[in-house]
Amino acid sequence: MTQVNLKQAEKLYAMHLKRLPLLFAISFIYILLSSSLSYASPVMKLKRGIVNVLTSPGEIGKYALKTTLEAEPDYLGPVYGVFYGMPKGFGYGAVRFISGFIDFFTFYWEKPANWEPLIPVEPFTFKETSLE
Repeated sequence: MTQVNLKQAEKLYAMHLKRLPLLFAISFIYILLSSSLSYASPVMKLKRGIVNVLTSPGEIGKYALKTTLEAEPDYLGPVYGVFYGMPKGFGYGAVRFISGFIDFFTFYWEKPANWEPLIPVEPFTFKETSLE
């Protein structure tokens, strides 16, 4: 191989190597956002784990606001929201974070036949969950 061909080969290799992280990122995002996957697949467990970990801090604000709005009498709402709602949200956020952490690091393990998510992925809704 001549010196010119070797330099061209190195340049071509470097060009393709720079595109590799982009290819992996696009592939990862496509897999995560693909809606044609079944609910109980390992990829869905991975997605749920990522969503639970990323949205777990939102539970603090969710429960602070929910407690503030439901407080009686109304003028004590902010006090209840800070001293009761925020700690409650911190607890629920910790549970959501731990659940997401477990789902994220165990998504590839074989699951039992009656497998269900540890907690539902509805971080910012006011719908009652099974944990309450």
